[in-house]
Amino acid sequence: MSARIDHLVVAARDLDSGRAWLEDMLGVRLQPGGEHAMFGTHNLLLSLGGEEYVELLAVNRAVPKPCAVYPLGLESPDVERQLRRSPYLLHWILRVTGLDGPEATELSRGDNRWRTVLTAPGELPMGGVARV
Repeated sequence: MSARIDHLVVAARDLDSGRAWLEDMLGVRLQPGGEHAMFGTHNLLLSLGGEEYVELLAVNRAVPKPCAVYPLGLESPDVERQLRRSPYLLHWILRVTGLDGPEATELSRGDNRWRTVLTAPGELPMGGVARV
């Protein structure tokens, strides 16, 4: 099995303030992303060249909460405390080859489809590391 960085996840309280913060920090415009209907989140994206990118992720408060807890610890006390101060790099995700087996779950956002290993609801995968 090989692994490499797929994307960096920057969390924000909401996409508008997160966009303003990240675009100011990086000096570039973010591109439209989409919604993760299963998790009640939405995102904006920034390509880093090739297949790597930065994902700005926030809870989508415009839709009813579709799950018991938001993913990636987005409503954990530590994450919420940090997000009250500013957006921040929440975690990074690896792309691995050969991700199969009963623990692998297929997810999608629009036409994009991928397989991942989910953790207990609301927890940061592997303490902040996830495999896709």
